[in-house]
Amino acid sequence: MSGDLVEQLFFDDAPGDPRVKLERLTDAMKGLAETFEPALSHYRTAGLYGRRIYVPAGVCVATRVHKQAHFTIALAGRCLVVDQDCNKAEVEAPAVFVTEPGTQRACLAITDVQWLTVHAADIEDVSQAAELLTFKSLEAFEKGSLLLEGDVL
Repeated sequence: MSGDLVEQLFFDDAPGDPRVKLERLTDAMKGLAETFEPALSHYRTAGLYGRRIYVPAGVCVATRVHKQAHFTIALAGRCLVVDQDCNKAEVEAPAVFVTEPGTQRACLAITDVQWLTVHAADIEDVSQAAELLTFKSLEAFEKGSLLLEGDVL
């Protein structure tokens, strides 16, 4: 089932809301009997948090929705990437770019891949990093953004 969804997301240019396709893929991945937990390394210093992810060739991972802008660095490997707006790219290391708030991606590793993200954040407990830096869904991001805008007014 998830193989068909990966095909649709990365290789099918048929019309359809890319957010719906990405949401279907992430939902299907959650339901798999075998869950892949990528190896991670964490780096901390005053005001900065870095997270390195290792993804083996052939594996598809979907990110959560990022709350704030941060640097993303492809350290090794090559992968296909598609985001919530159906922007598709092949990323080959070395590469550096900025991930904007509200971004969610699915990445299909062509070779073994290593990525590093660098966030302006003081994170003491790395087990809390995902909750502090991301939302679980685009809907949660949009609701969170509205709440933040409301606080400013």
